[in-house]
Amino acid sequence: MELAGYAKAHGRDGKAIPICFRAPVIVSDSESATLIGKADQILADIRRYAAAGVTHITCDLPAKSEQQLMTLLERLGKEVLPKVG
Repeated sequence: MELAGYAKAHGRDGKAIPICFRAPVIVSDSESATLIGKADQILADIRRYAAAGVTHITCDLPAKSEQQLMTLLERLGKEVLPKVG
């Protein structure tokens, strides 16, 4: 049974329950995996999760230094987030 079915069986609206996903996110020109890669690849991944019902994505930014973290944040903020609708 899917989440909506469980919710309905217990008197709740399944659409009112947020579905969250947490994963590392890396905007990169050289790596490629789910939520890792070029901005367009990450956007396509986000849209696939949204189509599956995910309402919130928590982005882990794996960085080994403050500078690397700032670079990841800047790229995510400039290249990905403005295009998420």
